[in-house]
Amino acid sequence: MAGSSTRDLGRFLEDLLDLLDRGSFTATYKYAVLLGLIDLCVEGADATRGVAPTTVTTRQLAEKVVALYWPQARPWRFEDDRVEVLRQVNMKNRQASIVRLVQAFRARHEDRSPARARRADPTGFEKLIRKVEWELIKNPLPRLQIIGRETVPLLYRIAWDLSIEGEKRRVTAYQRGVGDFDNRIRLLDGVGEGLAALGPLLRPVLHREWAAMVARFNDLPESRLEEFLFGSRREGVARLARPLAEMQHGDCFYCGRPLKGAVEVDHFVPWSRHPDDGLDNLVAAHRSCNGGKSDLLAAPEHLARWLHRSPARIERLARHLGWPRDRDRTRAISSWMYRRVRPGSVLWIEGNKRRRRVRRATPEDVAAIARAYGWR
Repeated sequence: MAGSSTRDLGRFLEDLLDLLDRGSFTATYKYAVLLGLIDLCVEGADATRGVAPTTVTTRQLAEKVVALYWPQARPWRFEDDRVEVLRQVNMKNRQASIVRLVQAFRARHEDRSPARARRADPTGFEKLIRKVEWELIKNPLPRLQIIGRETVPLLYRIAWDLSIEGEKRRVTAYQRGVGDFDNRIRLLDGVGEGLAALGPLLRPVLHREWAAMVARFNDLPESRLEEFLFGSRREGVARLARPLAEMQHGDCFYCGRPLKGAVEVDHFVPWSRHPDDGLDNLVAAHRSCNGGKSDLLAAPEHLARWLHRSPARIERLARHLGWPRDRDRTRAISSWMYRRVRPGSVLWIEGNKRRRRVRRATPEDVAAIARAYGWR
């Protein structure tokens, strides 16, 4: 898949969907692993060259998987008024191990996001990550690419197989910083590029498939499940509207006019393209500007202004609000998205959904984006 041509991506997508369709799974782990890998491939992209990583670690994946299962570890109210966490394994009266681990930790930090729970209880969170990492190592990672009875490497290679279950001490030794366990997930040639490029297409497909599996396990209709399992704004960003507006001197980030009445928080890199609630990705905007931009990338003039906001001011606001931020991660995500802008891509300039102004990217727009990021 070197070069990530349209033909390469099409073949990769076919292989991936075939893996999802033919693989044998009794839990929802395959979706969590794939979504976690997509996120890591986007966030780990080289900000200068726009190249996706070729290797990620089980530790990195464990953190992503915890974040994915976090909202799903809250109780669901059934029609008979039972209130319990939905089963994510195809066994009656059982729960998937990772869900059980996340549920137990989340119960002690019910009103917090994973980032806030981590700050409140760093030792407990570290224990959770290590336990989830072990579960990923022993089960879904060596099992994900098994079709029938044969392992068919379509995505990655790892240095262990299912027999690792009998070597827990070796893994826990590595987690303490000793031992020789190789925790690398080596992505096959072009897989990182493929997962990152197809992420916006794959994510809703994986969400729907995941919700359908949970529905089957719990004898539920699918209609309400997807929003419950994945949400749309995990962190509840609305409360940041006023503090962000104050940081912007009371003006809309996009149109520059004073913010009066309803103020909304917009994800500069649209949530539908990559879920990033970090403070660096958030701006205050008029409802009309937020709605008009929707899931489009903003034009280079907006991008340049966004990239040059004061990191010190954002850091002070993050500390004051106790809100998570990772400037490097957000920049890597945005770099990946804007690296894919080509002449003819649609860019949003201004206006609401009914009267919005967009333009097809020109070579000058592409050059302006490159200058904004300092790409060579």
